[in-house]
This record gives sequence, structure tokens and C-alpha cells, in this order.
Amino acid sequence: YEASIISQIIKDNNVKNILELGPGPGALCNIILRDNTINEYHLIDIEAASIANKKMKLGGTFHVRDLNNGFNLELPNKTDLLIANDFLEHIQNPAKTILDVKSMI
Repeated sequence: YEASIISQIIKDNNVKNILELGPGPGALCNIILRDNTINEYHLIDIEAASIANKKMKLGGTFHVRDLNNGFNLELPNKTDLLIANDFLEHIQNPAKTILDVKSMI
């Protein structure tokens, strides 16, 4: 269900570069990449999620970071859309994570 809403946002706003926080292995990314023309799709999560992403060939560019402890990441292009679907309620300091992301985009 979320993928259809996000796909409509992508189409309505000509989104080309996406950053997703806490995607797990990247199932949502896989659907969005399949249904839309995206230049860059970056995912940030723990190592186990990255391993699952590669094993399942779900796509996107995976960055391993512990989102509970703050992080820094330089992306090659401006992010048009930030996705934090079912994620912020699971981390210790969501406000710090949002501030870290804000400094990146």
C-alpha cells in the first residue's frame, strides 16, 4: 500500500533521488525501482539488512550505519524524497536522526 502512495508522490513531484532510512532489506525500494524511473535510491540501515538486500537482490545503494547513534553520509546528489516508513518509532533518538538527515539534504 505504501508503495502506491510513494509512487504517486514520485510522479507528481518528478522525484529522481531518494534516501530511505531503516528500510530493512529494501522491499519497498525494490517495488519503487520497479515501478518508477529513479536516478539514485540510497538506503541506510544495519549490516544484517544490507546482507539481506544483496542476497535477495532488492536494489538500491546500501549504506551501513547505526541510526541510533547519529551518522554522517555524503550523497552524490541532492535528495528529492526522504522515506522513513515505519522507522522513527523504533530508534532511541528520532529527533537527532532527523537533524542528521537534514544536514545531508
